Amino acid sequence: MDRAWRPTRNRKSPAIVVVLPLLVGGLLLVPAAGAGGPHLPAHAVAGLRALANSNQSAPWALGVNGTAVTYDSDNHEFFVSNPANDTVLVVNGSTRQMIGRPISVGSAGPSVFDTDNGYVYVVSAGPGGGGGVTVINGTTDAIVPSRIVVGGDPQAIAFDARDNLLFVANYGTHNLSEVNGIDQRVQDDSIFLGDAQSPTTLAFDQRTGILYVGLWDTVAPGMYSGGSVALVNIANWTLQNVSVGSGLGPTSLAYDPKNQQIYETGYQSTLGLASPIVAINGTTENTSTLPNASLNGGSVVVAGNLGWVYFGSDDGPPRAFDTATDSFASAPLAAPGEPAALDPASGWLLLLAPGTEPGRPPNAIEAVQDTALVPVSFVETGLPSGTAWNVELANSALSNSSSTSTIGFLAWNGSYSYGVTPVPGETTTYSGTIRVDGPTTSMAVAFVPFRFPVTFLELGLPAGFRWSASVVSGPANGLNDSASTTNLVLGLANGTYQVEFSAPGYTTPSGSYSVVVNGSSPANQTVLFTALPSSPALSAGLLELFVAVVVGVLVLGGIVVALVIRSRRPPPRVPPNP
Repeated sequence: MDRAWRPTRNRKSPAIVVVLPLLVGGLLLVPAAGAGGPHLPAHAVAGLRALANSNQSAPWALGVNGTAVTYDSDNHEFFVSNPANDTVLVVNGSTRQMIGRPISVGSAGPSVFDTDNGYVYVVSAGPGGGGGVTVINGTTDAIVPSRIVVGGDPQAIAFDARDNLLFVANYGTHNLSEVNGIDQRVQDDSIFLGDAQSPTTLAFDQRTGILYVGLWDTVAPGMYSGGSVALVNIANWTLQNVSVGSGLGPTSLAYDPKNQQIYETGYQSTLGLASPIVAINGTTENTSTLPNASLNGGSVVVAGNLGWVYFGSDDGPPRAFDTATDSFASAPLAAPGEPAALDPASGWLLLLAPGTEPGRPPNAIEAVQDTALVPVSFVETGLPSGTAWNVELANSALSNSSSTSTIGFLAWNGSYSYGVTPVPGETTTYSGTIRVDGPTTSMAVAFVPFRFPVTFLELGLPAGFRWSASVVSGPANGLNDSASTTNLVLGLANGTYQVEFSAPGYTTPSGSYSVVVNGSSPANQTVLFTALPSSPALSAGLLELFVAVVVGVLVLGGIVVALVIRSRRPPPRVPPNP
């Protein structure tokens, strides 16, 4: 989150500087404190403090007088601009500990993270009011050699993920620079905003391609008459419209992709009057004010697609705004300060705070965690132990990976889309909606092995002859099927198998076949069948002899039976003589 109106030069001392502006005839008169954008009251030169949530007693002190923080979503790291010694510090988003040594970049100002190439772009003023952009490799934390030269006294930077473009607001030369994120070259700086229009903060609407530019109306050095928001269509690189801003000048702009709103905070007056928080509709460009909300300066941080936005200033602790209900949470966060950057995966919010409270060191980082966030768990079953898997939440606003059975997030109550990244060889319900309703929410993800079609082709069988296949070893041991066609298909998951084949009256000379499945279907397997040898046939002579013997035996048997029967008959009766 950039803090465009913070001085980017002549701030070598970490001491708190109090600047007292005067309101004269509708003009905001601010004593000059060196080159750069509008120099507001004390909170404009505040340091970063270090107190986490209420149960963490030890301050997270890095000894920096920071003006801007950028979150690296690839590596879950914060990049803190520290113009006190012209460096950028890298902080682990989970442990909140500094990584390595500070990176020397020159006068460090606002920065932005390029999700396409993993670079962090830091704007800074150069000698004589010139300006440039230092490029840091977000993975190695090394500076990319070529520094990008832009307009005078750059104050803010924004990123277009659609076309890998960067936009720089040049306060000193009243124009915008368009930078190609692929070759890091300025490809256009023709947008001139007017002699009195000084750009200080930016926000980009990915959906419409409109760049929102916060402008201060500069009457003279240190004198401002009001502010507005310019709309630039990047498709044709033209100034499209100018809307009325809040207060005497915008101090922060942020785009919320979930409800397609642009939020603006502004500076009102020297009399302690707060400015309303303005919402600009990204479709109609109509403006409205948030209910029961006003800030004197301050900033805004959007939590991606998760549906909440943080507003705050040095006057009090940040407040969380729920875009689903269009209302603020009942209780503010624990510590005062201006929201600078958020790690959505852990819920830690970094604040730019004055560092003037008793017991709080000045020049340190303040980190608070929103206790209204609900733990959300995705629990898998079915994967082999140690298999890595990944879940994305809220249209990829959050992404976590694990080699254990559980992946966790923090989210507000509400409904979110989720997606499970495919795991080779496994299948599951890859997407859906999860309803978060505290105090905890859990979603089961059941993986099952994906079965790849393995085709066997037979040779040697008569057409239409039925044959069968049986798995005798491997993850699908006992699986069998048959077919009367020349091909037979088995569905097999990843693994090594032994398969046997059979057909009546035929054999497979090679025995069982070995099949390996590894993430895809193997090549078709050919199964060769050969006919079993038939029984020897009787010769014609033997057959005739056999028949003759059988007939003779039968005839002889018949004669014997007839004789036996005859021998057992009584003699005929002789009639008596007359």
